[in-house]
Amino acid sequence: MRTLLVVGVWILIGSSLLAQCPVTDFASPSLACSGQNIYVQNLTVGAASYEWDFCSGDLALTPSASIAASSNLLFRTRSMRVAHDSNSNLWYGFTIDQANSPYKLIRFNFGNSLSNDPSVVDLGNPSNVLNSAFDLQLHKEGSNWYGLVANTGTNSLLLLSFGTDLGSTPIVQNLGSFGVLDTPDGIFLAVENGMLSVFITNGGSVSEIVKLTFGSSILNAPTISSFPVAGGSALRGIAMIRECDRWFGLVISYGNGKVFWLDFSNGLSQSPQSGEITFFTSYNFPTNIALGLDGSEYFAFIQSALGEQYRLSFGSSIIDKAGTGQNLGNFGISNENSALELVKVKSDWFGFSIDLTNRKLVRQTFPAMCDASTAISTGQNPSQLSFAASGTKKISLTGISSDGAISSQSKAITISPSIAPDIAFTSANVCANNNVNFTAQNTSGNITSYAWSFGDTNTSPLTNPSNIYATGGTYTVALQVTATNGCINIAKSDVAIYDQPIADFALPSASPFCTNQNYVFTNQSTFDPASSPTWEWLLNGTLVSSTQNLAQAFATSTAQEIRLKAKIPGCENEIIKNVNTVLPGPLTNFSFASDCQDSPVAFTNTTSGTITSYLWTFGDGNTSSSTNASNTYADIGSYNVT
Repeated sequence: MRTLLVVGVWILIGSSLLAQCPVTDFASPSLACSGQNIYVQNLTVGAASYEWDFCSGDLALTPSASIAASSNLLFRTRSMRVAHDSNSNLWYGFTIDQANSPYKLIRFNFGNSLSNDPSVVDLGNPSNVLNSAFDLQLHKEGSNWYGLVANTGTNSLLLLSFGTDLGSTPIVQNLGSFGVLDTPDGIFLAVENGMLSVFITNGGSVSEIVKLTFGSSILNAPTISSFPVAGGSALRGIAMIRECDRWFGLVISYGNGKVFWLDFSNGLSQSPQSGEITFFTSYNFPTNIALGLDGSEYFAFIQSALGEQYRLSFGSSIIDKAGTGQNLGNFGISNENSALELVKVKSDWFGFSIDLTNRKLVRQTFPAMCDASTAISTGQNPSQLSFAASGTKKISLTGISSDGAISSQSKAITISPSIAPDIAFTSANVCANNNVNFTAQNTSGNITSYAWSFGDTNTSPLTNPSNIYATGGTYTVALQVTATNGCINIAKSDVAIYDQPIADFALPSASPFCTNQNYVFTNQSTFDPASSPTWEWLLNGTLVSSTQNLAQAFATSTAQEIRLKAKIPGCENEIIKNVNTVLPGPLTNFSFASDCQDSPVAFTNTTSGTITSYLWTFGDGNTSSSTNASNTYADIGSYNVT
């Protein structure tokens, strides 16, 4: 056959049904050397997802504060919220100036990291509806961003619509007072399975919290309920967190300098029990609060209007309402403050507040330096990690059920200043019932012993051993070495082993076989698909192809030996089949002249051999049985002529 060319696309949970708690646990060594590969084993039951933190424990430390930005816009800003816009991979902060000068929505542009000093942007008073707003919260629904503002001066709730870009100026809608908002101050959003509930503190004459249930969308009209906080006065900030299948909140009582707890023991859809936190009571005009779970321990940070900040440490359970409190002071920054935000990025925590005296954004960082090779992981069993520096490290695992219930576990590991020997290994060959060769790789040169485990119960103390696997499969191979300084190290890797391929092929169903005729030999070998065998086709001892199937013509009219070899690293298998009789066949060939549209194209037959008949096909539907032929093409194009 020839070709003829004819020219022409912080979540919180509330539910009346309490979820089943995961039982979170993991195994890890308690001692290791610097640089040693550490493998943790997840033993959790009942979790659907996991959050590992290999450098946890920051919130138990005393933070340091520095000035992130200065601006005259930061005059009477009472709250601050931070969010990461995954659409643009940028961080933003928002606050609102309560002073009528006029009221302003203010944005902080951090860029791609909260460690950056942000620019401060005056967004003005969109739609001219901001009036002494105390707090706001941000919410992402689908790809669109929204905000809710407790608009204190008009006893109303405002809806901010940013569209898909949190860096845009929002459209503002006044949702009204719902007949229940009375000096709304603090606001908190809770979402479970796409169902949104909003909790707003009333700071007026009645100490209560209003709950707005928006359902599946923040754009829905909410259902309204409320519950009292007995003993409260001029409620301000509110924060909530989950322990297992039970939600727990803390709310600031500014009027009498107290902190009250909210225990949603029957789920967020029911009114909580409430009472005062009594283990620490030395607050001086508290205004805002943030909650965090770090290293399986619960913490609350409380901001005083006079600059001081307090930390409540609840330990592994917040619902028992017991703990310790500490006055962290004002970090040498300010004697006038209100805003407080706490954000976790990977393994690092950031705190933000606003110094109203000097009109500065204050960034708080925690002194823990993460020297783990991997800071966080969401895998069920993460890959190896190591610590570069000595000291006591804290590894934490949080298990999360499909219903959103959470459970955390932390364990300490002590890292010695002694350096672990480096170790790795390679393997060669992948065939069962044949030698698989392993080679240890080390550059420190101080290894005194090797202990191999091949994953099939076989072991070896040799430096570079071999192992024979009885069947194909995936095996976890581990090599533990010991150095002269007593440090160990471990290298692990999964090795895929395959059963030996069995070569086979089908002869063409031709009779007779002739020379000068292409025949297709179909590969019918059996093999493990992932083994990706290589192929060798040999004709009379000569390699003719490495394709899976063979297309081959016989050049001589003698008996032919066809051999197929199937190979994977470490083994091969072959089969031989013979064609005993091959008859001489014609050697087909032709030439053509002229290639113009609407003119005859002459085809000259130059075939040799004994011929009994001819069949021409011209690629345009026309045929001929003449020895030599011609054809007229009606259209310009390329035609396959046979």
